[in-house]
Amino acid sequence: MLTSNQKIAFASILIEMANADGNIDIHECFVIQRIREKLSIDDETFMLAKEVSLPVALAVMQDATKQSRILLAKMLVEVIDADNKVDGAELRLLKAVAQNLGIEVYFG
Repeated sequence: MLTSNQKIAFASILIEMANADGNIDIHECFVIQRIREKLSIDDETFMLAKEVSLPVALAVMQDATKQSRILLAKMLVEVIDADNKVDGAELRLLKAVAQNLGIEVYFG
């Protein structure tokens, strides 16, 4: 279960991933909307997430459960795969998130 601050951080990192390749595809938007619904991330939380920097979001997520951190990384992969293109910037961001959150072993 994510706290309200973790939901903001989670959404912030998802937004960062969607922006990583410089182009937000409609398919990425659909995936993010589906994730928002699954995690009960409302519009206000999502708007707040847009204002949170990646380092702050990662710091907040470091206190999340291991299960939540792994879920985040898996959902980041869903965002990467949404547009059927894998960009180097997306992979670098995924690697940085996984290393920062101590879950790189799951994505090696």
